[in-house]
Amino acid sequence: MSTSSGPVSSMSWIRMELRHDTGKTKVWDVLSKETNIPLGQVRWFGRWRKYAFFPNNDTVFEPTCLNELAGFCQEQTAEWRKAKKGAG
Repeated sequence: MSTSSGPVSSMSWIRMELRHDTGKTKVWDVLSKETNIPLGQVRWFGRWRKYAFFPNNDTVFEPTCLNELAGFCQEQTAEWRKAKKGAG
Protein backbone atom coordinates (compact mmCIF):
# COMPACT_ATOMS: atom_id res chain seq x y z
CA MET A 1 0.00 0.00 0.00
CA SER A 2 1.28 3.47 -0.86
CA THR A 3 2.40 5.79 1.87
CA SER A 4 2.83 8.71 -0.50
CA SER A 5 0.81 11.85 0.01
CA GLY A 6 1.34 13.02 -3.58
CA PRO A 7 -1.32 14.18 -6.02
CA VAL A 8 -3.95 11.66 -7.03
CA SER A 9 -5.55 11.18 -10.45
CA SER A 10 -8.80 9.21 -10.41
CA MET A 11 -10.36 7.19 -13.23
CA SER A 12 -13.27 4.73 -13.54
CA TRP A 13 -11.96 1.81 -11.46
CA ILE A 14 -8.38 2.81 -10.75
CA ARG A 15 -6.53 5.78 -9.35
CA MET A 16 -3.00 7.03 -9.82
CA GLU A 17 -1.04 8.30 -6.86
CA LEU A 18 2.20 10.15 -7.43
CA ARG A 19 4.87 8.14 -5.65
CA HIS A 20 8.12 9.83 -6.68
CA ASP A 21 9.31 12.83 -8.68
CA THR A 22 13.02 13.03 -9.51
CA GLY A 23 12.66 16.33 -11.31
CA LYS A 24 13.25 14.49 -14.60
CA THR A 25 10.63 11.74 -14.43
CA LYS A 26 7.82 10.62 -12.15
CA VAL A 27 6.47 7.34 -10.79
CA TRP A 28 2.80 6.73 -10.02
CA ASP A 29 1.31 3.86 -8.07
CA VAL A 30 -1.79 2.42 -9.74
CA LEU A 31 -4.37 1.42 -7.13
CA SER A 32 -7.84 -0.09 -7.12
CA LYS A 33 -10.36 2.62 -6.22
CA GLU A 34 -12.56 0.14 -4.38
CA THR A 35 -9.99 -1.80 -2.34
CA ASN A 36 -6.85 0.41 -2.52
CA ILE A 37 -4.87 -2.68 -3.61
CA PRO A 38 -1.69 -1.85 -5.59
CA LEU A 39 -2.08 -2.97 -9.21
CA GLY A 40 1.19 -1.72 -10.66
CA GLN A 41 3.10 1.45 -11.51
CA VAL A 42 3.38 3.94 -14.32
CA ARG A 43 7.02 4.97 -14.75
CA TRP A 44 9.50 6.07 -17.37
CA PHE A 45 10.75 3.35 -19.73
CA GLY A 46 14.03 4.65 -21.13
CA ARG A 47 14.35 2.37 -24.14
CA TRP A 48 11.02 3.59 -25.48
CA ARG A 49 11.56 7.16 -24.19
CA LYS A 50 8.04 7.28 -22.78
CA TYR A 51 5.95 6.40 -19.76
CA ALA A 52 4.70 2.82 -19.56
CA PHE A 53 2.51 0.74 -17.25
CA PHE A 54 4.23 -1.99 -15.24
CA PRO A 55 1.50 -4.28 -13.83
CA ASN A 56 1.95 -6.28 -10.66
CA ASN A 57 1.91 -10.08 -10.96
CA ASP A 58 -1.50 -11.77 -11.11
CA THR A 59 -3.42 -8.62 -12.02
CA VAL A 60 -6.16 -8.57 -14.65
CA PHE A 61 -7.53 -5.48 -16.40
CA GLU A 62 -10.63 -4.88 -18.46
CA PRO A 63 -10.68 -2.65 -21.58
CA THR A 64 -11.83 0.55 -19.85
CA CYS A 65 -8.92 0.44 -17.39
CA LEU A 66 -6.44 -0.41 -20.15
CA ASN A 67 -7.65 2.53 -22.25
CA GLU A 68 -7.39 4.86 -19.27
CA LEU A 69 -3.89 3.59 -18.45
CA ALA A 70 -2.78 4.05 -22.06
CA GLY A 71 -4.24 7.57 -22.14
CA PHE A 72 -2.52 8.46 -18.86
CA CYS A 73 0.84 7.22 -20.20
CA GLN A 74 0.37 9.23 -23.41
CA GLU A 75 -0.58 12.39 -21.48
CA GLN A 76 2.38 12.12 -19.13
CA THR A 77 4.78 11.44 -22.00
CA ALA A 78 3.45 14.51 -23.85
CA GLU A 79 3.87 16.65 -20.71
CA TRP A 80 7.42 15.33 -20.24
CA ARG A 81 8.30 16.18 -23.87
CA LYS A 82 6.76 19.64 -23.57
CA ALA A 83 8.73 20.35 -20.37
CA LYS A 84 11.94 19.02 -21.93
CA LYS A 85 11.43 21.13 -25.05
CA GLY A 86 10.82 24.22 -22.91
CA ALA A 87 13.97 23.58 -20.87
CA GLY A 88 16.17 23.04 -23.94
